[in-house]
Amino acid sequence: MNRLFQINILDLKTGEWKGFRIEGTPGFDFVRSPLPPTNHNFTYYFDAVDDEYIYAMVRNTFDPNTKPIIHVYDWNGNFVRILETDQRGVTFNLDRVNKKLYFKDADEDENVWVYDVRYLYK
Repeated sequence: MNRLFQINILDLKTGEWKGFRIEGTPGFDFVRSPLPPTNHNFTYYFDAVDDEYIYAMVRNTFDPNTKPIIHVYDWNGNFVRILETDQRGVTFNLDRVNKKLYFKDADEDENVWVYDVRYLYK
């Protein structure tokens, strides 16, 4: 859920809904997140998906200059890994064919950084 603490997964075949929240955020008690419980200022800000993974950008809402990290989940809501970025991207997209993440910054130059994520796929 953009700018919130939660990822929702709806199985269209069964109608089953699963929700996963960043630990320590207001609301529910069920969590599966690698963030420590004191990080109330972090939210899922942007996401991208393919057939195997959900990529969710975690941003610090109090400090937009913080470099974002990406939480990777499978479609069962299981945490897979954290991807750390070395640039201050504000949005990203997934190239599903070439398995690359493209990050764009907020500057007027509109810099784009590419991260290869093929190693995540079997």
